[in-house]
Amino acid sequence: MPQLDFSTYPSQLFWLFVIFLGLWMVVSWGGALGPVSDVLSKRQETLCSLRQQAQTLQQQAKELEAGAYERLQKVRQACEAELQKHSQETERRLKRTKMAQTAHTRQALKDLDRHFLQLKKEAEEEGMVVLPELESLLLTKLSAFYGNDGAQSHAA
Repeated sequence: MPQLDFSTYPSQLFWLFVIFLGLWMVVSWGGALGPVSDVLSKRQETLCSLRQQAQTLQQQAKELEAGAYERLQKVRQACEAELQKHSQETERRLKRTKMAQTAHTRQALKDLDRHFLQLKKEAEEEGMVVLPELESLLLTKLSAFYGNDGAQSHAA
């Protein structure tokens, strides 16, 4: 077998070295590596450019996010202030309405009390007697609504 013949090894190594050296010179000086190196350098430039654009866009996104968050906080504060203003206005209106209704109710009860006194007076003139328990119960109920004014006016 010629592959295992040790006498041919030096010539095989010589030609391996010569062919390898020749191919290496063709590839490196002959321009075969030129386009490959150009592609690699363009690729590197493109990657660097894209990284810079990505960093720029990321920074802009952070700035926009911060601005949006700030605007959101301002809108939230404005809404809370508006809500508080309307809440206070609603409370004032409710209080005025309640006071007006209370005043109206007191006036109606006072009118009812005067009418009761007038009926009692007419009943006494005709000789009728108003039961003290009924009078006491009515005076208690009426005085609970508008204070002790009614009870004092009946006691007199």
